[in-house]
Amino acid sequence: MIAQSARTRVRQYIDRIYTDLDEPALDGLAERILKAVDVVDDGQASKTHGLPGSDEVVLITYGDTFTDELQPHLQSLRSVWDDHLAQVFSTVHVLPFFPSSSDGGFAVVDYRVIAEELGDWSDLASAVGDGRLMIDLICNHGSAQSEWFVQFLNDEAPGRGYYLTADPQADLSMVTRPRTHPLLREVETTAGTRHVWATFSHDQIDFDFSNPDVLVEFCSILGFYLSQGATRIRLDAIAYLWKQIGTRCIHLPETHQIVKLMRTLVELRDTTTLLITETNVPHGDNTSYFGAGDEAHVVYNFTLAPLIVWTLITGQADTLTSWLGRLDPAPVGCTFLNFIASHDGLGLRPIEDLISPRELEPMIDAALEVGGSFSAYSAPGGPRPYELNVSLADLLAGVDGETAQRFVLAHALMLAVQGIPAIYVHSMLVSPGEVQAATESGHKRDINRGKVTVEQANQRLTAGWRADVFHQLAALIQRRRAQPAFAPEAAQLMHVVDDRIVAIERRCEEQVIFALHNVSGESVTVTVPDVFGVDDLITGERVKRMLTLDPWRAAWLTTCS
Repeated sequence: MIAQSARTRVRQYIDRIYTDLDEPALDGLAERILKAVDVVDDGQASKTHGLPGSDEVVLITYGDTFTDELQPHLQSLRSVWDDHLAQVFSTVHVLPFFPSSSDGGFAVVDYRVIAEELGDWSDLASAVGDGRLMIDLICNHGSAQSEWFVQFLNDEAPGRGYYLTADPQADLSMVTRPRTHPLLREVETTAGTRHVWATFSHDQIDFDFSNPDVLVEFCSILGFYLSQGATRIRLDAIAYLWKQIGTRCIHLPETHQIVKLMRTLVELRDTTTLLITETNVPHGDNTSYFGAGDEAHVVYNFTLAPLIVWTLITGQADTLTSWLGRLDPAPVGCTFLNFIASHDGLGLRPIEDLISPRELEPMIDAALEVGGSFSAYSAPGGPRPYELNVSLADLLAGVDGETAQRFVLAHALMLAVQGIPAIYVHSMLVSPGEVQAATESGHKRDINRGKVTVEQANQRLTAGWRADVFHQLAALIQRRRAQPAFAPEAAQLMHVVDDRIVAIERRCEEQVIFALHNVSGESVTVTVPDVFGVDDLITGERVKRMLTLDPWRAAWLTTCS
């Protein structure tokens, strides 16, 4: 039986989403949602939800990053995981592994099936071994080649009511656009010509969540992923979920209510599962998805990624230090997901209010010099830079590894910042950019979505300068995971010691760490305050109060017992 308290919790959100439904309809909808997620009893609701500790470090990878002709891709992932990564990471975010028609898996054809060449659900469970599993719930849009969309074209249930349409004569000028293509796509259906909403591409058609059946469908998919062992659910592009003509069609109140609903459903199933929102927008809008501590458990820290890269390109620490010093702490029980590189690219919108277009030029130029590119988005006054598409290794380490220590330092800095760190698989592989692949496909993001054989991965991680970098990164991560002061909820305080040093104090009851990062290409000498220990966790050595940091070097100082 479903407990009444669970119904009450669900009702508080759907009452605010579907204000035109009467009481019996709302009661019925609450019942359908709870059954869809397979919530039978809400005994979990009385348990306290807690964030993971410093041990949580996420590997981001596609299910087909690793290939082997003799086995499905997910089994190849398991091979590399066992040989190189299982002792480094706690959690694996396997990017969309479903049948897909475009956008690197984000135009999903079938949400409950694993693409045949990858394997099956048992292969997915095996691929992460004893690690935790993160799965994407891509609920803003789906593939134009899906069965649901074919049903829409044929005016057949259930798909005919699943997609958002609009009058092409309507005033859509206020709509926030992450792309520059026409928003509406004209299609011919058996019911006549329709114009469907396509936020991201004309192959990715937006769902209509004003139809309660769509919400029930995606709650059912959420429940299915939880039943398959997912303990981390990433809500992709969630900010655009609800649309209302005459508004910006982003961050609308109904969207926030749906995130709150999904958090409730997740916690009713398992209080150790985390709900994570992906909203590549300016920081204030991004952090709104924490709500009052009742929306996402974890929010992607989109500002940190480009700000770290810009800091290391310019060698100037003051902007990053100042921003981190002003950063409001996440609500209790919530935290950020920190990253530098991803499958998408390096978003530039989140630093619009921190870095001027002119100040961005050195970073953009550096990306272009190593074969990267950038894209724009529509904004009042004309297009503005949206995303850099470049291999992080090429950008920071150089194509021959001449500045490899700068690449390592970027990760040391990210690992020290409050939150849960996540590292893209091609950063661990120190992969060069797939410039030719991106040119041939015409998709800029393909530069950072390469495939490697298991044999190639083994070779890259065991010999040469890239292997040296990998081993440095692995050692940093393993050392970081053992420090209680790096737990997401441990306090963070910024120090100003030099305009080339990012100095972060992390503190909990058991430990204090003073993490110093020289972001410049010059040696810098600083005086370590007496209140901090002088044992360097990175080198294992005792250092002097007058500490000289070589270019692009870090020291994590503590008092070791």
